[in-house]
Parts: sequence; structure tokens; C-alpha cells
Amino acid sequence: MREGMSSLFDSWFGFVFWAMAWFELYRGQYFKSVGNITGFFYNVIIFGVGIYFFGAGTYTAVQSIINNYETGSIKAPFQCTFNGFVLTDH
Repeated sequence: MREGMSSLFDSWFGFVFWAMAWFELYRGQYFKSVGNITGFFYNVIIFGVGIYFFGAGTYTAVQSIINNYETGSIKAPFQCTFNGFVLTDH
């Protein structure tokens, strides 16, 4: 389960969000200077890596959960067993 949260949260806020923020900050100025051109291609790569981590990481996390349910290492999330306290009068 942690893998899913990691792939969704880290890939989005660690890569995609910052690349999109750069694109928003420099809208219309991507090719005005050498630094902006370098930043543009650098952020395209960061964006692509983030999308790859987002897709591949989410897929492998979901597949891992499915495999764990199939092998029985994770029990069903909802069971009809009593998990409460029994109060008795002594």
C-alpha cells in the first residue's frame, strides 16, 4: 500500500508539479535565452520521468497488492469476526 502512495505522491509533487510550475512561470519565454532553452529541455525531461514514475509505479503497486491477495499474505479487508470487547459482570 505504501508503494501506491509513494508512486502517486512522490512522482506528482517531486517531478510533475515542479516541471509544470516552471512552465507556468516562464510561459511565452521558453526560447528567449540559452538558460531558458536549457531549462525548457531539462523540465521536459523531469516531466517525462515524473509521468513514467507515476504510471509505472502505480501499475507495479497495484499489481503487488493483487499478487499479495492471491497468495494469501494479506487477509480480506472486511471480515465478519467480532473484534470488540466483551464486558462481563464479575
